[in-house]
Amino acid sequence: MQLLDDIYADMCDEALDNFCNMYWPCSFRNQYGQCCNMKSGHNPKGHQNSTGRILGAGEYKSDFHFDDYADEWINNIRLELEKIQQQVHEIMFRHQSLTEPDAAAKIHRRVMNEFYRNVGDVFQFVSHSTCFSCLRELPEHPLPCGHVLCTPCVQSYGRQAEKTVMKLDSCPLHVVDTEFVNEFPWKIKVKPQYAGIRILSLDG
Repeated sequence: MQLLDDIYADMCDEALDNFCNMYWPCSFRNQYGQCCNMKSGHNPKGHQNSTGRILGAGEYKSDFHFDDYADEWINNIRLELEKIQQQVHEIMFRHQSLTEPDAAAKIHRRVMNEFYRNVGDVFQFVSHSTCFSCLRELPEHPLPCGHVLCTPCVQSYGRQAEKTVMKLDSCPLHVVDTEFVNEFPWKIKVKPQYAGIRILSLDG
């Protein structure tokens, strides 16, 4: 929990603030329809529908505000983290050969699979700037399904095949898909832990 308070609480607040400003629609409605503008893009002309038609004059309206929900938001995150920590301890108790990172990875994978099933087609979530498995590291390793993972996630969900080669039996972002099942296990080369930066210099 200390890690949440020291590092991630501000990021979580920023995410909630961004959600309220960019994604929570205005609640104004009249006989002409529902305003579809978000707070950050609420037109000075007033309330508008999806075609841009003015429905009425006035500022952005909503019963959901960052200031009202911020404390509950962080408390809910803290409660969920406590539940996950308890699940980690339970798994380690049942499978004593598992390390804490391995147990956490199992739970994280289950949570990810559930999340992506709920939000829609997992194959729409592809990024080359953020690893969508951990949301922390830069993605470096493309998989047959199109997702790109960072090295720590490859090491967490893969198995050692050779000194610098990991094997992934499936993509951790979703359950095994028959379309790509023949492509796995997927071999991924990883840089040795203490390898420095290498530069190829071609002198003409």
